Amino acid sequence: MCYQTNCCDIQPICSATQNPTVKDVRMAGTNQRCPDPTDDRARPLTETTPTMRFGLPGRVDMKHAEVADALGFDCLWFSEEHFSPVFGNDTARGRPLSPIVLAAAVAAHTARIRIGFSVLLAILHDPLRLAEEVATLDVISAGRVNLGFGWPNARYAPLFKPGDDKISSLQQSLATMIAYWDGPPISVGGVAHRVEPAPVQRPHPPIHVAARSDEAIVWTAERGYALILSALQSPASLHRCLDLYARHGGDRGNAPVERFCFVAESDAAAREQAWPIVTELVERLSHSGIDAQPHQIVGDADLVVEHFFNEGVLVGGPDTVARQIAELRDGHGVRRINLRPSFSGTCPPDLQRTSIARFASEVLPRLGMKSAAADAVESS
Repeated sequence: MCYQTNCCDIQPICSATQNPTVKDVRMAGTNQRCPDPTDDRARPLTETTPTMRFGLPGRVDMKHAEVADALGFDCLWFSEEHFSPVFGNDTARGRPLSPIVLAAAVAAHTARIRIGFSVLLAILHDPLRLAEEVATLDVISAGRVNLGFGWPNARYAPLFKPGDDKISSLQQSLATMIAYWDGPPISVGGVAHRVEPAPVQRPHPPIHVAARSDEAIVWTAERGYALILSALQSPASLHRCLDLYARHGGDRGNAPVERFCFVAESDAAAREQAWPIVTELVERLSHSGIDAQPHQIVGDADLVVEHFFNEGVLVGGPDTVARQIAELRDGHGVRRINLRPSFSGTCPPDLQRTSIARFASEVLPRLGMKSAAADAVESS
């Protein structure tokens, strides 16, 4: 694990303590330096890193993180979720987790892959505490954090801040956090202090926003933040959101697009194995009351299994999935894709593992990218 700690969260401004640069941080128990995120040699093991980057969801399974790191994926993304529904006397357990705690564990088990959040619900947290925790994670991971924020279900807020009638907006919470990292000293008892630690990435880790309205997309673009687009968005919605984002100064190539993905040996095998998975997913979505606003998710017409299978997911043999990705890249300017191999929990774990490995070893080369899996074979 890479780490640097301070004995106090807030240090007086006159303190001589300095935050280390990435190059100053070494792997615990060794004399090996942690990877410098500004050094191209520390980026994912592909020949065309600037062209396409692929992420995966983060999990409790540390082996999953280690494999993703070894295969050359760009980032593991963790989401903040709360509560499990109770059905009768049974509770569906195991899904909501503390994403920052889990991300810290993953950072300790990996060396190169970035640690992202898609998303943190900033308005449910105290901005000072969240700024300290995110900065601490950026330090122990040697500058590998990608920050993502979104809006929570409106019913959550009173449970986290009971009696608070003036809950901050995301814009306010984010501005407050950034000021703690890069603004003037704060006054504590009349004495000037700075918030510690400062993040390794300056002035702060890259910020992403899961915007679900036109106003939020425009705000995200104008602030220079990356736009996160949902795996559930229809192709038409995806095109519209990216166009709006780009018209207001956003970089299409820096907007992570989530997509459900399943790679099999052939198209026929993919259809046989993935059809029941997609069918179950669509049935769940159809009964979940998804908001069908055009800019937000999907409409009823999109939730027809055949249509969703052909238009809404990346499914097929390696040639087909590579072609589908190339269409997103060439047709929409997409350069970052966050794969969703679990299909929201409808895909069995063994099929997920096979699909991820096949994506790295067979799809990436078809996109002109040298996979880390190929490197491992060549060096063995």
